[in-house]
Amino acid sequence: GKEKKEISYIVNTYEIVRAGKNMIPEFQISYRGQTIDDLTVTRFAIWNSGNRLLNSNDIVDTKPLSITSNDDGPYILDASIIKRSEESNKFTIDKKSAHCAELQFNYMDKQDGIIVQILHTGSAKDISLLGLIKGGKKLKNAEKRITVIKNKKISANSLDKW
Repeated sequence: GKEKKEISYIVNTYEIVRAGKNMIPEFQISYRGQTIDDLTVTRFAIWNSGNRLLNSNDIVDTKPLSITSNDDGPYILDASIIKRSEESNKFTIDKKSAHCAELQFNYMDKQDGIIVQILHTGSAKDISLLGLIKGGKKLKNAEKRITVIKNKKISANSLDKW
């Protein structure tokens, strides 16, 4: 078959506190000393769904893999990789600003992937995975599919178990 470069992802969200300060006046929540009204955990499973190896230089420099929100959208409080299919991929995540966390990797074999956990304010509908693969397809939201990452079935409903 035809060779293709492709990255797919699934998103799962858990609202921890929604408008907490408004609902219970005595209740306060803070993160690293900053008072917040909302706390949401959003997890992204991200993997090489193409049929060729991806190297870090396959990602366009000016459009890196990143999890972002609009400047007036949710604040990204923390970003971490909570699961890897392969340690040697050397995935890292770096919070660049209150609205952007950038992903980097050395390489991704077919079906290699990670799960990234983002702690943020606001709603998950305002958080996106962005990036551009040189000569490849756009990032693919695979929410409606069950897929296999390194012999483990994963879907939006089973994301927290992977």
